[in-house]
Amino acid sequence: MLNEINSYRKEHKTFKILFLIGIMGMSAVVGISVYYNYRLIQKFTNTTWIAVDGKAYKAELKQGFQYKDRIYERILAAKMFYKSRYAADRYNQESNIREALELCGNCSENVLIGYDDEGMQQNIKEKGWVYQCQIDSVLMEDDYTGYVFGKQIIITKTKDLKRNMYIRFKSKDLNSRADKNPLAIVLDEVDCFNNKVLDY
Repeated sequence: MLNEINSYRKEHKTFKILFLIGIMGMSAVVGISVYYNYRLIQKFTNTTWIAVDGKAYKAELKQGFQYKDRIYERILAAKMFYKSRYAADRYNQESNIREALELCGNCSENVLIGYDDEGMQQNIKEKGWVYQCQIDSVLMEDDYTGYVFGKQIIITKTKDLKRNMYIRFKSKDLNSRADKNPLAIVLDEVDCFNNKVLDY
């Protein structure tokens, strides 16, 4: 009888040890799984994909990365501004102006003045003109300053005009990203130069 009791105690003790080891192992597996899923969720929630011209670009949601990691974002912001600012017709005029202004910082007032000086809206609405543009290249001068070299094509009822529309821009970071500006970058200064009109 005593041997049976001792045997039972040993078996019970062994069972308890194995049970505890099993619990600890399961806890470790669950903990690792939770941590892995947390990091995965964190990775996805801190990453956004920006689609421009049919191409997807990955961007971090957090601020404070180095400029070298965001060069394509600055170039994209400049391209997006250029296409919205210098191309429009009666179908996308309002949306293009809005998109251009959403990419502007302190230069938004000057951009609006530029629209008025050129009579772009009036020419589209009253004369039926169409404005198109093409980007030849974008070059960065330093971390935040660059150039867009391109052309604006103005299609009138009697002839087509082409003019160089080169812009120098200075970009800056916003505090956070938004649906309207997923790049979290605005052009804070925009200067147009060499806007010579050529008949063709």
